[in-house]
Amino acid sequence: MPNTQLYTIPPIRWFVLGLIVLGFSVPTLLYLGAESLDNGIPSYWSWLIGALGFQLAFLMVSLVFIRWNKLNTKALFGRPVLYDVGVAVEFSFVNIALTYVVLYALYFPLSYSADYQSWVVSLLLEAPSIILYDGNHFPIFANLVSFASIVVFAPLIEEFVFRGVIYARLNQKYTVWVAVFVSSLLFGLLHGEVFSAALFGALLCYSYQKSGRLIVPIIIHSLNNLTVWLVMAWDAMVHGKLTLYSLTQFQSEWRYGLYAAFAISVWAIYCLARKSTLFTLPATNTSKSVSTSQQTEVV
Repeated sequence: MPNTQLYTIPPIRWFVLGLIVLGFSVPTLLYLGAESLDNGIPSYWSWLIGALGFQLAFLMVSLVFIRWNKLNTKALFGRPVLYDVGVAVEFSFVNIALTYVVLYALYFPLSYSADYQSWVVSLLLEAPSIILYDGNHFPIFANLVSFASIVVFAPLIEEFVFRGVIYARLNQKYTVWVAVFVSSLLFGLLHGEVFSAALFGALLCYSYQKSGRLIVPIIIHSLNNLTVWLVMAWDAMVHGKLTLYSLTQFQSEWRYGLYAAFAISVWAIYCLARKSTLFTLPATNTSKSVSTSQQTEVV
């Protein structure tokens, strides 16, 4: 059985401040720099450079935090085992189904309201595509960079920041519910779509609390992003271009929300019937220290 005790994290005030400062300044500067170039750079590179800049900022702050506090990354991340893949597949299925349930439960009624239609469209249907297209073809190199950013870098960096540091620290200072709520809300705000992203963040917190190893939510996050990327890439390959998801199409596919709710219900009944320990949280105390200094009573 895996060790379910979370890693002890030192105070994170300067860590959070660094994320805020560099998280805004680095991608902004890189984005403006890309926009100022007059060499005919494709527009999608501006978005991609901004996204990479954001990840670079988070990575820089994370590396300094690890170095400064002498964190034992091997103990923090843990070693992946074959069982983790099965858990990742199961949680990815749950997240995708719950996302459909949340989307249609929250936004389907609003999509028929004249006061909220434009908001629903901007939130759900006008987000930048992760499959890059220049109007004539799909650039291979740019899409490979996008793939690496979304499937590799984002899960690794974001899980360290939001689960490995913020969630674990808040879990030490307060309760598991406060830690889940705050870290998931921040995760949702980062991704722009608060409800479904925050729900995914809560699932990732649960997987980390359950396993005690950060590698588990990293695998789940990566597999989830891989699924989204492959679906969008397949759609682009079939149509030969990026297809825009319309409000009418969103409204006409309301049955998917019901299908997802049914699938979640069947899964939950199955877990309860086999007396699965999936719904049982381990103790929330932390014991594995990652710092050589004594812990203080500050966040």
